[in-house]
This record gives sequence, C-alpha cells and structure tokens, in this order.
Amino acid sequence: MPTKDRREGWLAQLKVGDPVYWRESLALGPPLHRAKVDKITPTGRITVSGLEFDHRGARRGGSGYRHVWLVEETSEVRAEYEQIYLRGKIQHWVREKMSTASLGQLRAVADSIAQEGQETK
Repeated sequence: MPTKDRREGWLAQLKVGDPVYWRESLALGPPLHRAKVDKITPTGRITVSGLEFDHRGARRGGSGYRHVWLVEETSEVRAEYEQIYLRGKIQHWVREKMSTASLGQLRAVADSIAQEGQETK
C-alpha cells in the first residue's frame, strides 16, 4: 500500500538535519528547545532528539497534561531561544559562583546592572 507524506506548510519543507525548535507547555525546564531533525518517515512523522512528532508537528504519546509541538525556525524564535539560554546561563552562574566570586567579578556584575538601570530610564 503506498504511503503519503501528510505534512503541510513549513513542516513539508523539513529535511533530515534541518534545525528545528520544539515548545513545551508545563515545562519544568526551559519551555523552548533546539535540535536537528533526526528522521522523517514516508507518512511524515518527524523524529527530533528521540521525540516523535506527527505530521502536524504535535508530539505523539506522553502525558495528557504536557503538550509538545514543533516550532518553525524564525528570527523571532532564535531570539527567544537565545534569551532563554542566556537567562539560564546567568542564573546558573549566580547560583553556583556568587558565593565564591572575586571582588572584581562582583563589581563588574554590579556595574553592568547599574548601567542597565540608567539605560532604561
């Protein structure tokens, strides 16, 4: 029996190796993730980082409370991902390094915060 790729729109243009993002509701970690397409079946199922998505870009299986779906790579999505990544990196630094930061490092952080406060006024 012949199979038909049922993907539409931007999903129909995806190829193995293309960058893609996926978004999660009720995420305990970051709500936006980035990876590359691992596999596309003849019917249009898409595998990204071991997660299987249907031809509409919705995650197959999983919890009924957690929704996961693919998101097209755009400049806005890239900027949102970078913001989430940088926020997490800074939060990690504060949690892990603040108690052992040198006086110079603390001054640099404080100066940066002070400059940001003046720029937004």
